[in-house]
Amino acid sequence: MIKLSYFIVVFISLSFFATISAAEDIKPMNCFSVYNFTDSYFQSLHVDKSTYNPGGTIRGSVGFTNINNYPLPELYVRALVFYVGDTFVDRPEGNDMVDDFAIASDVNLLGKRSADFDFTWKVPANAKSGTYMIAVYLGSKSDFSFAGLTFLPEVLGKYTLFDVSSGASGLFHFDKNKVTYNGDSYKFRSMLDTVSQPIKVDSILVNDGPSTTVSLTYEVYKWSDNSKTNRVSQKSDSFSLASGQSKQLTYTIDNLPNDIYQLVITAVTQDGRKAIIKPRFPADVNKGNFIFLGLDKFPLTKGSSSIIYSCFSNSAYSDYVGKQVIEVRDANDKVVKSYTFDSVNYTGAVDGMYADFSPSSNMYKLTLVGKTYDSSGSLQKQVNVVYDATKFGLTVPAEETPVQTGFDYSWMIVFLAVGVVVIFVIYIIIRRR
Repeated sequence: MIKLSYFIVVFISLSFFATISAAEDIKPMNCFSVYNFTDSYFQSLHVDKSTYNPGGTIRGSVGFTNINNYPLPELYVRALVFYVGDTFVDRPEGNDMVDDFAIASDVNLLGKRSADFDFTWKVPANAKSGTYMIAVYLGSKSDFSFAGLTFLPEVLGKYTLFDVSSGASGLFHFDKNKVTYNGDSYKFRSMLDTVSQPIKVDSILVNDGPSTTVSLTYEVYKWSDNSKTNRVSQKSDSFSLASGQSKQLTYTIDNLPNDIYQLVITAVTQDGRKAIIKPRFPADVNKGNFIFLGLDKFPLTKGSSSIIYSCFSNSAYSDYVGKQVIEVRDANDKVVKSYTFDSVNYTGAVDGMYADFSPSSNMYKLTLVGKTYDSSGSLQKQVNVVYDATKFGLTVPAEETPVQTGFDYSWMIVFLAVGVVVIFVIYIIIRRR
């Protein structure tokens, strides 16, 4: 019986490991030989007039191109509106943000393909006279940035200017020169090194326009506010603010898991004026983060050669050694290939790796799953990048349309059947001895 038990254990172990995709090292590469971060994605940005009155509607359009040879899925275009001033000058802490809105989402573009979108923006009543700027940013659902950084808004994608005339003489705004964290001055044009919780953020809201009631919202997001799914907490308040009056505001980030957090403070007046600031804090964190994860081509045909690209960095400025796993999952979310790199040096710089992939069947829908781990093996970051041929405007053959199923037990039945036969044969051999 000891011998029989031994064979059973060995068989089960070998059967289990045979079902796992073989882990393979990913080859190093220069990330920026593949990944492009540039305003060249945007081909155009226009508004219909050069000057508007308060209460007027701006009608604009934006055009952009996937300048790469490879496809880009799940893109978004986002716009931020800034008050620049009486003249277009550079300010140490950047311009005053007065709005933030989405232009497009879930845009999927094959290499060298373009898209155009229209948008509108209503100039608030009692908007201050002067020059304004609309800036646009291109990113993806997985928090990859391609043109501009919404979490560092002064890094613009593309912008255009317009004027507001016959408006109010005063601005509703945050004094960006007086925003502090734990008593230290916050610099909006730089990225902080690691900060320890609790993080006490102080700001001053200034109303140089007409008296108003203010609705105030604090939102804390993990990594950035590009998706509401990143939001981890929210708090609201309201109060009156007379003309010429300021109000000291305080918010504390505390008792959250170590990560990168963006605090979005939005103040809205009863007549529609807005003031927004977005300070960002690495909270006690060394965290491997994906800058880009993608395929060199899509869809994939059976037996063809393709490449998976991975660009990553440490969200803090220090270094650590961890692990990275990349999975290819089919339309039914089944892992068809897994790659593991056990000793990844995550630094403040952007590094890259790639892996070859050859599918055993045609793939018109798949998901690239990227995971980073710390030195103790704990999962730090996961991104799911979905490629769907129908969203790229491609026709999928009827026979390739995936059938959604439950858990696939077929492989278990096969292994159990083979196992019974093998165990029976071993048992007969032992009995004959």
